[in-house]
Order: sequence, then C-alpha cells, then structure tokens
Amino acid sequence: MKRAGRGAEILDGLIEPFAERTFIFMCYYCAFVAFIIILHVSGWGNKDLPETALQFLVGSTAATVIGLVGMVLTGIFVGARKKLD
Repeated sequence: MKRAGRGAEILDGLIEPFAERTFIFMCYYCAFVAFIIILHVSGWGNKDLPETALQFLVGSTAATVIGLVGMVLTGIFVGARKKLD
C-alpha cells in the first residue's frame, strides 16, 4: 500500500511539468494560428492563402487541443498507475 502511494506521488510529479508545458505549447500554437487567420481575413500583405492551408491550420489546431488536453486529463501514465495497484 505504501509503495502504491509513493508511486502515485512520483507519477503526479512527472505529470505536472508536462501538463504545464503542454498548456503553454497549446496556447502558443493556437495564438499563431489565430494570427495567421486574422492576417488572412484582414487582407494584410495581399497574399491569398489556399483554402486547404486554412483547413489544415484549423484542423491541426483542433487536433492539438483535443489530443493534448485528452492526454493530460487521462493522466498519460494510466498504464503505470494500474501496475501500482
């Protein structure tokens, strides 16, 4: 029992910095995509992005947010936690 508690504590310590870095990456990536889309919509630079490029940016943003948040919320180390029980 003591070992499982210590193992859970170690896993929590590993997850915390990963979750913070994941959140920071997600924020920067979403801000970058928003910036590109705003530039495109405003017509700044007179460069027209192909529709497929915009679809890729929006789709990859959604995949990044859903995937990274899902990994953090499920605890990434679920398999390791099951071994401790």
